[in-house]
Amino acid sequence: MRFLYLVALVSVVGLVSGVNVSSCGNLSSANTAYVLTANLSFSVSSNEACLNVNASNVTLDCNGFWLFGNMSVFSYAVNLTNESARVQGCTFKNFTGAVTLLAANHSVITNNTFLNNTAGVRGMPSPVQPDSFNVTISFNSFNNSSPHPDVAASSITLHGGDFSSLNISYNNFTYENHNAISITDNATVLGNYFANVSKAAVYIARGSWTNVTSNTIVNSSFVAVGGGYPAASIFAFSSEHVNVSYNTIVNGINGVYLAWDLLNPSSGSNYSFVGFNNVSFVNASGVSA
Repeated sequence: MRFLYLVALVSVVGLVSGVNVSSCGNLSSANTAYVLTANLSFSVSSNEACLNVNASNVTLDCNGFWLFGNMSVFSYAVNLTNESARVQGCTFKNFTGAVTLLAANHSVITNNTFLNNTAGVRGMPSPVQPDSFNVTISFNSFNNSSPHPDVAASSITLHGGDFSSLNISYNNFTYENHNAISITDNATVLGNYFANVSKAAVYIARGSWTNVTSNTIVNSSFVAVGGGYPAASIFAFSSEHVNVSYNTIVNGINGVYLAWDLLNPSSGSNYSFVGFNNVSFVNASGVSA
């Protein structure tokens, strides 16, 4: 399955457009659209980003250009540290975290390609700054994401903190060598396409009020998610009020698996709804709870 996206860069009232970017650095002017004019290569030991968005209401339009990393531990392409950012038209390759979020509320990541990264979009929980909420990740392509030996992550990793009001919709995930999406609370996962994902397409950890609907998952989830739990295309661990409906799951081990905490059996995936899913050619169970 392929999607065709047509995106036009338009002027928005109050947004200064057309500031060219040809090298790594800080994007520090609020209400500004920055446009990449060349491919960028970024080699770093750790804990640095090529582009730092540290002002509000900033758009980064890569204009079809690429950002290349070297897979160093905690190497980032774009670091969003302010609200209302937008990242579009980029191709990211060989980063342990291509786009990272820290207090990047109301941000949009759309129409990008992520190749051979550990995490395409990653939240950065901080004890001194709030996590990101109301973030939209849509119409992106994630391909061949691979775990780094020193970094545990999924293509979209937004758990371990208070990442809420997430909209993850209409993305493609192919040949993922880990979980494709790892989330916690108050998320909508809608209309995504997953193919050849080794672990879970959607992994929900200790979350609540999450909707996973109208997704297609094919030839995925043959590797156990870990921690003593089996393989499953949609896996919810110790989560409540999870809605899993109208998904199509073809060829895997378990279709939907709602799990309890092995260390705290009373903490299960309670008050959840699983229904109207089309599950076929699974080796174990369509739905298990």
